[in-house]
Amino acid sequence: FPEFRRLVEEARPAGCGARLAADRGPRWLHEDSMPVLRPARPHPVPRSGFQFPVAVGGSALAVVEMYSVRPRDPDHQLTEVAHHAAIQIGRVVERERSSCALTHQAMHDPLTGLPNRTLFLDRLGQSLTGLGSTDSHLAVMFMDLDNFKLINDSLGHDVGDRVLTSIAQRLVKAMRAGDTAARFGGDEFIILCERLSTDEAVGDIANRLLATIAEPIVLDGDVHTVVTASVGIAIAASSEARPDHLLRDADAAMYRAKEEGRGRFQIGRA
Repeated sequence: FPEFRRLVEEARPAGCGARLAADRGPRWLHEDSMPVLRPARPHPVPRSGFQFPVAVGGSALAVVEMYSVRPRDPDHQLTEVAHHAAIQIGRVVERERSSCALTHQAMHDPLTGLPNRTLFLDRLGQSLTGLGSTDSHLAVMFMDLDNFKLINDSLGHDVGDRVLTSIAQRLVKAMRAGDTAARFGGDEFIILCERLSTDEAVGDIANRLLATIAEPIVLDGDVHTVVTASVGIAIAASSEARPDHLLRDADAAMYRAKEEGRGRFQIGRA
């Protein structure tokens, strides 16, 4: 039906979607509102039809359209049935939206929008299941911001929240496609890096993330602050590795990085 779809698109009156959204009701299309089209080859042309909006949360989410190749007079019973069907569709969509929103809230950090601990551990478990079928391995990076308490104490928690949000955005931009960054709470972040070939590749990623985080953060006008982080890394090459052990080893490696001067990373192995 590609040709029929193209003809319908060309025949659709301009601005009908906006009018339907405003009227919130069905609209019958007469033959005089659907100009006869002359396709390059013989093909049925829509001559009549009707449209009605699917409303969700007080706004039109979509427009359902039905067309006939024969001119037809308005069928009010048909449009009434279609109107009630659209209401039911809207209610189903609204329930699904609410369900998805609740699921998203349960799996994401409310401040940064990053995945939370629950979602991260789920993704880590799935990633570990796939290990062993290739020569690649994965790494868990446990990141703790250095001296973050000083920012909260000297500049206030509102500024601290803005810094955390900025750090989260930088992590997302600096990561490779397919990797996952999560906030574990406070000033702790964790990154899952998959499809790694060597330990050196892990170090390159860690250095890039540390450099990105250490760039000055502009708060208000010319007020800047610089944040560094310490990162501990645990590497797994087998599906037998356990998520809790990886987190434990990465956390321990992070504390070694802090002991050696902060603003750096240390690698352990699960």
